[in-house]
Amino acid sequence: MTERLALLILVLWPTTGPAKNMTSIFKKASILLIALGAFPFLASAATLHLNKVTEESSGSKLIIEILLDSDEILNAIEGQLNFPKELLEVFQISDGDSLITFWVEKPNIKTPGLISFSGITPGGFYGENRKVFSVVFLGKGEGEAEFNLMNIKALLNDGLGTETLIETKTLKVPVSRNTDAPTYETSTDKTPPEIFKPSIESDPNIFEGQHFLVFHTQDKDTGIDYYEVREGDSGEFKKASSPYLLEHQGLDKKLFVKAVDRAGNQITVELESKNLKKEWEESSPFVIIILIVIIVLGLFLTAWLKLKK
Repeated sequence: MTERLALLILVLWPTTGPAKNMTSIFKKASILLIALGAFPFLASAATLHLNKVTEESSGSKLIIEILLDSDEILNAIEGQLNFPKELLEVFQISDGDSLITFWVEKPNIKTPGLISFSGITPGGFYGENRKVFSVVFLGKGEGEAEFNLMNIKALLNDGLGTETLIETKTLKVPVSRNTDAPTYETSTDKTPPEIFKPSIESDPNIFEGQHFLVFHTQDKDTGIDYYEVREGDSGEFKKASSPYLLEHQGLDKKLFVKAVDRAGNQITVELESKNLKKEWEESSPFVIIILIVIIVLGLFLTAWLKLKK
């Protein structure tokens, strides 16, 4: 919108005194419309902006949300959040209630003063004030902190991965040094992550065509901390991330996937593999052997009784 306004001023503003008549203005307006049609990249259908969350109970915390406004349906977004490391330190990053359903790179401190993120949502997302993630900062010094969104890229949900222009906005917030260190607010989160359904997939471009497990869920309070996977009814869970290469490629083991949020709440879901044998199928060889033994003993006992008579 800013680029359009600037172009409007450049086209319509007279270069040598007042415009002589309205005809020249209309001509220039026509040129402007043609220019805007020829250069659609000057328009932006999506905006990524920052919002300071005010909480009376937060005390010494500074909470910043990264929000998206978009009329277009997007399915991927990535970028970086820059902040003054000499004034602020990151206390907590939360992706609870995020529009992203699958993080390629969860929001993390790549280098001091820089948080990187990258994620996708199959099916896409759009709307106003859609939260990407939020960050809790602690003040290290006095001054004005400027937050900038950098290297932002977004892809349209058009099946082609078309990159679209996304506008960013900066945010300036006064900062003071924190005297009291707040605690990590997880005590109020008693809700486990949302129920989900893993799936077994295979792709020639992933894990050389071997079978792998795909899973994802959300936690709208504190966000997902980690996942664990177990193959089979017994044994220990192993920390894992999606996609997860299956150890038992025969697909004959029941699978368990556990999702744990940052407050320690968890949910475990089961998935039966394609070639999973039922209990009676697994025990059938032993049953057959026992039946054979019983039959043989029965025949032997019958013969012995006849001989005895």
